[in-house]
Amino acid sequence: MPFNATEEELRTFFKDCGAVENIRIIRDPQTHVGKGIAYVTFKEMSAFKAALKKTKSQFKDRELRIKKAAPSERVEKKQMKKKSLTQTNAERRLARKERQEMKKDDLREQDLNAIIKNVNVDEPDVEVIFWR
Repeated sequence: MPFNATEEELRTFFKDCGAVENIRIIRDPQTHVGKGIAYVTFKEMSAFKAALKKTKSQFKDRELRIKKAAPSERVEKKQMKKKSLTQTNAERRLARKERQEMKKDDLREQDLNAIIKNVNVDEPDVEVIFWR
């Protein structure tokens, strides 16, 4: 859709399809220039089906791609699923990191036990240092 398209121009373009209930042109919030996307709501299903047949037609020297918009509940559900997957992945990474840290701690403990076993503290001039 052309960036400079107006609501009235869209209404005129779709008038042969049937009654248009609402038109919403998506615009940049700062410049108020259209983003090339508009939502057109028709009063009847037959008008909607007629509008779908206009896909790939020219409107102000631009080819239109017309398709049914996803219901907002469906979009919200998809976003929630994506958020859930992101949280799950983050939890997996955290759990993996914790397991790695536990393995490091276990290895340090094993090293410390091996050092203690190999040191004869009865020998003079032997200093035992413990660290974590």
